[in-house]
Amino acid sequence: MRKPFAMHVTLFIRPECREEYREALDKVIDQARARPECRYLYVYETVDDPDTIQLVESWSDWDTFQNEILGLDFYREYAAASESMYAAPRKVVLLTPLHGSEWR
Repeated sequence: MRKPFAMHVTLFIRPECREEYREALDKVIDQARARPECRYLYVYETVDDPDTIQLVESWSDWDTFQNEILGLDFYREYAAASESMYAAPRKVVLLTPLHGSEWR
């Protein structure tokens, strides 16, 4: 059984790493969006704090995401490159739909 999910990820980037982080993100974002399991993946910068990045994403299957997607080369490279750029631990909120928010 497939278990679709969404998540909201808040990343706190060190100011001196802002451009380097964006370059690392640019290398991975299109590859992630191209995966058939990716339903959507949006990236935002917080208006009053450009060093706080918000990722809003949805994937078609939790198990595949955890066991396969995160192990792909491009994700591992992104994680290795970006980990040292965080000013604080990232915050991940997993989401499931409520009434009126259908999975399509």
